[in-house]
Amino acid sequence: MENVSDQCLSPLLEELNAVIDDGHFPPTLRQMVEDALRQPGHAFASPPGLKWPLFVLLSCQSSSGGEWRQALPAAAAFELMSASLEIVDDLQDGDVSPLQIKYGDAQALNTAFLLFVLAHRALWRLVRWNVSAEKRIAVAEALSMVATTVGSGQHLDLLYESRPEVSQDECLQAISEKSAGLVSGAFRIGALLGTVGKPLVEKYAELGWHLGMYGQLANDIEDVLPGRIGKSDIRRGKKTLPLVFGLNGANNRSVATSGDEAELRASLWKCGALHYTWVIAEVHRQKAKEIVALLEQVRPAEAILGPLMEAKDGLL
Repeated sequence: MENVSDQCLSPLLEELNAVIDDGHFPPTLRQMVEDALRQPGHAFASPPGLKWPLFVLLSCQSSSGGEWRQALPAAAAFELMSASLEIVDDLQDGDVSPLQIKYGDAQALNTAFLLFVLAHRALWRLVRWNVSAEKRIAVAEALSMVATTVGSGQHLDLLYESRPEVSQDECLQAISEKSAGLVSGAFRIGALLGTVGKPLVEKYAELGWHLGMYGQLANDIEDVLPGRIGKSDIRRGKKTLPLVFGLNGANNRSVATSGDEAELRASLWKCGALHYTWVIAEVHRQKAKEIVALLEQVRPAEAILGPLMEAKDGLL
């Protein structure tokens, strides 16, 4: 069976360019849209980042038994929506992106809005792949549900920044909606285009949810490691699980509260916050592996989706 990662780049770029062409933008605006997709981790970057489109395509390939090309418009839609959400997230968090530096906040926000609209327009192209009207409607509904779920998670994320105390359950609920909801949606859409079995679609969506939880918790651990530089959840006041455990848990007396970031990072390591978070992340990774094993009984899953469980450079 062909490796989607090696085969999808050219057709995906063609799909994205066709969607952008349909926007009939003036050259200056088209440049902004393309620049958004040139940011690290996105399809027009060098090297290309295909994370979000691949979630859709791999789920489709597995659930269909091998076919994935009919999911290209949906993969393009997810790439466009993820780029839109990333711009909005940077604006809300006060993280200045290259797009904002080049064009300013107002133009960056407008670009995010247009990327979001283009994501939904991309789904119109499913008809070119002879996808039934019933499936096109289901995919459009799923994409809209992803947007509302992620928006709800972002609301909680922002809300908790201003709260001095956040419970572990509240923290995990925000991750469930904002991060895991996004990955789950990508897997659901891919499976909707790959099979007609609703229970099977739900199982792929569940797999994506566990992968999203695992990926985000792994990222949260990486962010608070001693000696890490760059963007920091600590400086932004993000209530990630390591910080919630360290500051509100039973071991909070050992956590530094002086405001010194380096000291806080060291304290989180010493009190076991990172180790605790890794245990929770590993539970989700093992759950994902169990689902892949179940799917393998009816669909080719291990070879297609198994490598996602072993990602060494970060799933998200």
